[in-house]
Amino acid sequence: MTAPIPAAALRVIAAAADDYRVVTPRDERHPAGLAQTVATYMLSSGYEVRPAEDLPSGAWGGPLPAAPVTEAEAARHRADLLAALTNTDTTTEEN
Repeated sequence: MTAPIPAAALRVIAAAADDYRVVTPRDERHPAGLAQTVATYMLSSGYEVRPAEDLPSGAWGGPLPAAPVTEAEAARHRADLLAALTNTDTTTEEN
């Protein structure tokens, strides 16, 4: 199992994603462009971007998703990332 991602690294990733969204016109955005922006920000912030030998099939410890992520799942992941960056809890009480 890999170590948790440091909060500072998550902030760099969030800043890269936010800058990519603001600077890149909507019709020119694509996953590869976002990935390149995140990698560039990580490298310029002193992080190494390289494969880890002990990573399981999915970086989060589970298998890679078989189907594309739904918008609801993406929203939940964004909320979880934002919570990690701001140290808040995203769980809500469901009735």
